[in-house]
Amino acid sequence: QMHRYARRHAHAPRAASAAIGLPTPAAMRPLFPFLLLWHLAGVGAHEGASHGAPAEAEHGPASAWPPPPTASDMAPSSQATTAPASGAAARPPTSDDLVKFYSEQGFIGAGNDLEVLEDATVDEAVAACTHFPTCTGFTFQVSNDSSSTYKIFLKAHDAQVSQSDAWLSYLKVGVVLPPVANFTVGDLELELRDGSFTAQVLRRKNANFSFVEPLQNTTALPLCQRLGDLNLRVKPSSATGYWATFTSSAGVLIQAETMSVEGEAGDADGVTYTKGDKLYRVLAAHDITALLNATEAQPYPLPLQVVRFWEEVKEAGARDAALVLRFNITNVSGEQVTLGGVGFPMPQAGDTAELITAVWNDPHVGMHHGFVEWVRIVEDEDTLVATSEELTTPLEAWRPVLEDCNCKDFWEWTAVSGAWSEDWANNQQYPFLNISQNLQNTGIWSAGADSPWPAWHNSEVVRTPVTNWNEPSVVTLAPQQTVSFAVRLQLAPDGPRTRDDVLEANDKVVFHAVPGYVLASDMRNATLFAKLPAGVGLDEITTIPANCVSVHHIRAGDLRSSEDRDAYTVFGVSCGVGAEGTCRVSFTLSDGSIATVHYFVTPEVFHKQVQNLGNHWADVSWLPYEYPDPFGRSASVMPWDREDGVHVIDDSRAYDVGLSDDAGAGNNLGFGTKVLCRVVRDGMLVVAAVVTTGRRGLMNSGEFHAHTAPGGKGGRLHSLHAARCKA
Repeated sequence: QMHRYARRHAHAPRAASAAIGLPTPAAMRPLFPFLLLWHLAGVGAHEGASHGAPAEAEHGPASAWPPPPTASDMAPSSQATTAPASGAAARPPTSDDLVKFYSEQGFIGAGNDLEVLEDATVDEAVAACTHFPTCTGFTFQVSNDSSSTYKIFLKAHDAQVSQSDAWLSYLKVGVVLPPVANFTVGDLELELRDGSFTAQVLRRKNANFSFVEPLQNTTALPLCQRLGDLNLRVKPSSATGYWATFTSSAGVLIQAETMSVEGEAGDADGVTYTKGDKLYRVLAAHDITALLNATEAQPYPLPLQVVRFWEEVKEAGARDAALVLRFNITNVSGEQVTLGGVGFPMPQAGDTAELITAVWNDPHVGMHHGFVEWVRIVEDEDTLVATSEELTTPLEAWRPVLEDCNCKDFWEWTAVSGAWSEDWANNQQYPFLNISQNLQNTGIWSAGADSPWPAWHNSEVVRTPVTNWNEPSVVTLAPQQTVSFAVRLQLAPDGPRTRDDVLEANDKVVFHAVPGYVLASDMRNATLFAKLPAGVGLDEITTIPANCVSVHHIRAGDLRSSEDRDAYTVFGVSCGVGAEGTCRVSFTLSDGSIATVHYFVTPEVFHKQVQNLGNHWADVSWLPYEYPDPFGRSASVMPWDREDGVHVIDDSRAYDVGLSDDAGAGNNLGFGTKVLCRVVRDGMLVVAAVVTTGRRGLMNSGEFHAHTAPGGKGGRLHSLHAARCKA
């Protein structure tokens, strides 16, 4: 089924079939998307039609190679923030402005072939690779003669060059142009990218960081998703089979159609409109239909028109304005169209070269009252909050954007998730519907694997539970019907501790759970505090599964009270008999919105769950002192593979199987904490072994044994620990 991702447009002028607009036979080959273990397939270079090691030969004259991109080509947008003067007749960027190629001596490994051009020039390969959004470069073997044509392999996904004098490779990189527009909304600064008008930078005014990753050469290529992009799953009523998938990130090299946002004569504020007590001002509007239609391998053109708006909104009496990202989607076909997926990428700056600019985001997948929160992890902890601006735009799912060009660790606000839910039920996610051909060729994984994602051990694949945060939905549009999706982006005034103030100001339910959202199955006295929006009542409470927890009303909140805690409506939460696992509690409000919270109920009563965990660490995942580990990890708690029933000793993720980083150290720290607060003699002896012999030993062996040996001072140590727990 992967061929749906791989339809190729004719482009090679040297081929007769291409000359009349038909795809060449090679163009019909499926492209199997890049997976995490690409290197398992990319172990060799091309040698003619084979995939063996490259033969050594003299390369062409170095002077013929285009030079690598300069620093100005690569500069992140934070260094290029000057927008064209208002009214300037700037030329829209072309594909030549937005991508460049630079050469490296060597080959790109076998696999991930997008196309093979027989007897082609470098210029033809550049044109072909520019044309395909998924092409990241090309490679070819040079010859000793004066020939200017070669057999050239166009490559998809992460192209890595290995040294060889017999081969040349050209890598495609994006070019970062200065932003085409700059808006200040409240204390937020938004810079829009030239061409696609997505967010190039989004930051606090005059700050030296961006909440979203600043545009760079590695993220400026097609299929690199930005804030302001849109992902759609679509199915017209006449269509059968799989959902068509469209992403505006495919159209980076296409100029979005600018729509006028000027107001009537003399209206300096441009287009404005009101909804209730909210005043909206349109900052920029663009028809992005052509960008979405640039998506390859879809069975039909997009039957919709999509217009994106960047807006400013301000409520009466509000201190600051907020930024709104809106998409108006209109069915322009003559038949009914169903939307099975509507999602807005929510990228984060993530890890950056300097800690001072690092930003991470997290969601509360709470339907209409959900939110996404970006927090700068150092300095003043600047915090940005995204909330739903329309009833059409719940945070229904938080989908990993696996199809992003760089396989970045970021997610999308999924307002409509019905089509994605169908994928997840089959342990897959478009475009990853099966193990790639490259990985099948290794002989380790087969086409009939249970999922498209290889696991870390042997021939296993990743298996995910069939779980939805919220009930999946679809949206059906009649001909000429329009639906509007919108999210609001607003700074918390004083960092993450004022996030709830933003939620409350935007009429969202503010929840706090005591003791938290993980409950023991014997717990009958948990509490949920909910501050409801002013003027909004509670119509219904439902739980799924029905017997998971019961929620009963204790006290109504009083928003007029001077005490903040009195403003919360209080609910008691009790676990049902035999309850276990994930539980969703939905609150239906009088304004038609739904707020959800999610609990996890442990399979055992509290003291038994703690005991089970301690027994596992002490008796199962404990690596004995006698184990001949070359890294000295014996006498410690190691990761345990519960499916295979073995210790995990070797893993490419060193922090999992080492003893001094988060995951590895966490097992031993967790076990020590368990023994500290629920002491058992065997557990104390195991902790003693960790401290005295694990790795290099954490304290003097003889001194510690004197305090823990039977008949010694162990009782006093036992009493000390018990007293700490009791306190």
